[in-house]
Amino acid sequence: MLIGFPRGLYFYDYYPFWETFFQELDAKVVTSKPTDKEILNLGVEWAVDDACLPVKVFFGHAGYLKDQVDFLFIPRFVSEFRRTYICPKFLGLPEMIKYRLKAKNILSADLTAYKNEMEFYRGVYELGKKISPNTAKIMKAIYKAKLRQKEFLEKKLKGYQSLDLLEMKNHAIDLNKPLFAVIGHGYNINDHHTSMDLVNKIRSFGGEVLTPDNVSYQEALLKSKILPKKPFWSFAVKNFGSTLYLMEKYPLKGIMHLNSFGCGPDSIITELTERYLKKISNLPVLNLTLDEHTGEAGLLTRLEAFWDMTVERSFSGEGYLPAHG
Repeated sequence: MLIGFPRGLYFYDYYPFWETFFQELDAKVVTSKPTDKEILNLGVEWAVDDACLPVKVFFGHAGYLKDQVDFLFIPRFVSEFRRTYICPKFLGLPEMIKYRLKAKNILSADLTAYKNEMEFYRGVYELGKKISPNTAKIMKAIYKAKLRQKEFLEKKLKGYQSLDLLEMKNHAIDLNKPLFAVIGHGYNINDHHTSMDLVNKIRSFGGEVLTPDNVSYQEALLKSKILPKKPFWSFAVKNFGSTLYLMEKYPLKGIMHLNSFGCGPDSIITELTERYLKKISNLPVLNLTLDEHTGEAGLLTRLEAFWDMTVERSFSGEGYLPAHG
């Protein structure tokens, strides 16, 4: 049995879990190729017009895979953590893909940890029953998948990035290099094409990158308590809290926000984060907004200027502020 796993959205956070789970049930996981111009064009063609870039990319990957596999794995992801929700687009993905792509081979179940973690795994068990009738085998698959996911998360908390771990690259972070926090969704940061390889561009300059992947949700939630009200979306909690955590723990040179054009929560939480940063820090911030029309040359120019301001000038004793005449 071939199960297709589109290389988008939750792929970068949960691929080790699902690969192990399906393999233990004697299924083979097939992933789409890394995002490229073909995938993006397919996504723009098939997705609804008001979809954000990551959703369009996901449509492209799903469309690329749907005729190559027995089942297209698209769960209804409701909640990752207790008392929080994920973006509504995640909830609607199974139906959107089914009707826009006319895909009849979708493998799906509701996955939610809103009440507790066990509820999430009941959804995983339900998926397993669609593949195998053997209850013991499904429970064993869940156990092994949890172990592999735990190893994956532990490495990220030690400074490794998802894109390196998934590509089997053993890139350990060097804290002696200029450090930058890149804040955004994992599916933007870890997609080489969507982010225009931002992480590796910073590394090529001689810097190192830390992201929300390197901060536990519990730490981010703790830092987010500075807000008068907890953000509704778990992504917002993670990005806001991770920014404060990384700023306090590491000697950052600057912070970069990588946002998707048209993402309402992104626009709100980025502005909110900057307001709080101005109260407690003078770290420079660079906002980068992505959509299907974003040009690599423009991003590179802004990145080079930011590097010059935060690293080159600081080494020569200059400050961040411009000259006043």
